[in-house]
Amino acid sequence: MENSTITKLLTSVEKKKKQKNPSVPRIRRDSAQILDILQTKLSNSVNPADLALNELRSLR
Repeated sequence: MENSTITKLLTSVEKKKKQKNPSVPRIRRDSAQILDILQTKLSNSVNPADLALNELRSLR
């Protein structure tokens, strides 16, 4: 679901950039929304290195 949202927003931004008078605030808003989604995905993803570190710490 998030990937399709990102794709839609990216195509929307690209189309707006190609217009003669692009709506800069709208492009910024769409770009900010893309960044928010990506940051959320990054913060929700589990880093294997973190898991390994936590496992090692628990062995102390």
